[in-house]
Amino acid sequence: MANPIFPTRPLPVTLPKPTSKIAAIFFFFVLMALAGGLVYLSVPGLIQDFQINGNDEPAVNARVVTGKCRSKLILHLCDATIERRTAGGPVREETHFAFIDLHFGSYTTHVVQRQGNPAMVTTSLALDHLWDRVLLAAGMIVLCVGGGFALLRQAFSRGAGINKPFKMLHNTVMTPLIADINGYKDEGDKGRIWRYTPAGPSLGKETAVRFEAGAWPFFLNPEATKALAVVGRPGSEALLLDDGLTVVGMTDQERQTLQDWRQSLLDKAAERQAAQPAATA
Repeated sequence: MANPIFPTRPLPVTLPKPTSKIAAIFFFFVLMALAGGLVYLSVPGLIQDFQINGNDEPAVNARVVTGKCRSKLILHLCDATIERRTAGGPVREETHFAFIDLHFGSYTTHVVQRQGNPAMVTTSLALDHLWDRVLLAAGMIVLCVGGGFALLRQAFSRGAGINKPFKMLHNTVMTPLIADINGYKDEGDKGRIWRYTPAGPSLGKETAVRFEAGAWPFFLNPEATKALAVVGRPGSEALLLDDGLTVVGMTDQERQTLQDWRQSLLDKAAERQAAQPAATA
C-alpha cells in the first residue's frame, strides 16, 4: 500500500473535549440548589392544598386582593394576595404556584378554606390545578436531580479522559500509518469510542479514541478493517483519523489529496475483486 501524501507541517488536533470535572461539580451543586429551592417553594403549599382539597368550603371572611397569572405557552405562573378578616384585624398572605394547562384567556378564582378552619385558605384556581402542580414540581425536581447526577457520571466515567493522551500531538509534525480497526462502542449523543491497533515499531498495542456521534474512521478498504492514523513524536499515541479528516487541522486541498489517494486504493481493490472470478475460471 503506497504511502499517502501527508502534510509535513505542524497540525493542530481538535477532538471532542471531556467534560470538565470542576464544571461538572459546580453545576451539580447548582442543580441540587435549584431542586432544593423547588422543594422549599412548592411542597409546603402542595401539602396544605391537599389538606384542603375535598374538604373545602367558600371562605366568607377572605378575599383575593390582587392576583395575576403569567403564561408561557402551556406554563402558567400565578401570584395572589389573600386577605383574611380576623379578630385582630386583616391578615394578608402571599401565594405563588405554577401549573401546566392548555388555556387561552384569563382565569377567575375565589378564596376557599378548609372546613372549620378559616386560617387555612387557598384559591380555587390552585385546587383546580392541584395535580398539574404536583406533576410540574415533580418533573422539575427530577430533571434537576437527574441532570446533576448525569453530569457527574459523564465527567467521572472511565472513558471521560480517553482523548487526553492525544494532546501530545497538538501542533506537531505527524507521520501517517495504517491501523487495524478492532471495533467500537456506541455512546449515543456522546459519540463512539473506536478501538484500533496501529502498525509500526512499538505501536502494536490497542488504542482507543472517541469521535463525535456520526463520525467514522478514514477507512482504507471496502471491508472497513483498516484505516488511516497518524503518529507524532516518539512515545506519543497514534491518533486515528476520522472520515471527514477534521480531527487534524488540514486545508481543503490537503484533505482532497488524501481523499483522492484513498479512492485510488478502493478502485484498485474493486479491480482486483472484479478480476478474481475470471482468473479462477
